[in-house]
Amino acid sequence: MTEKNVTLHCSDPDISDTGCMEMKKEDTVGGIWFKRMEFNKDGYKAGHHHKHDHVHMVASGSLELFMKTDGDDVSLGVHKAGALVTVEKFKAHRVVALEDNTICYCIQYLGEKVNKRNAQAFIQTNGGL
Repeated sequence: MTEKNVTLHCSDPDISDTGCMEMKKEDTVGGIWFKRMEFNKDGYKAGHHHKHDHVHMVASGSLELFMKTDGDDVSLGVHKAGALVTVEKFKAHRVVALEDNTICYCIQYLGEKVNKRNAQAFIQTNGGL
C-alpha cells in the first residue's frame, strides 16, 4: 500500500480525482448506465457514493477498492482484469489504480425508462447518481 492510499479518505470533500485520464465516456442502454474510467498507476477516483447499488468492472490492469466502514477506510482488496465488485448504495468508496492503463467501468441500473437520450436529465432531476 502506498502512502497515497493511506492519506486519501472517502469522506474528504476537497480531494479531486488525480491520474484519471478519461471519465467522460458514458452511455445508457436498457436502463443501465455505465462510465469508463482510465487510470495511470496511482491514479484514483476520490471518495464518493451513489444512490443505487452498482458494480465496478475491471477491464484491464488492477485496482484497489476502499470503502468507508465505521469511519475508517477499509480495503476491499486488489481486483484484477475481469473482476466484478459490488458496492452498496450510499456506501462511500474510492478506487486506486495499481498499474498503468487500468480501465474500469462503473455500472448502475437506473430503471427501464432511462435511455441514452434522457439519462442526463434523469440524473440531474434525481440529484445525481
